[in-house]
Amino acid sequence: METKILNATIIAGNVHRLRLAANLTQSELAKKLNVSTSSVNAWEKEKTYPSLINVLSLCNYFDVKVDDLIGVPSMIKR
Repeated sequence: METKILNATIIAGNVHRLRLAANLTQSELAKKLNVSTSSVNAWEKEKTYPSLINVLSLCNYFDVKVDDLIGVPSMIKR
């Protein structure tokens, strides 16, 4: 199996793009996800990755697949 490495630039860009498309500020998104504004800022500035629970929350909120949010094609053969 090929190893996939998460790309902070892709995740940051996707979070930023989705937030802007929803017409939300970082503070508004933070409140909806029950996280701090500084967490959303750190994700968008490539300082940290969202935790797994926050990835799932982002995906649920924006109605996107995890693979699409983190920029990694599914590793499960269908």
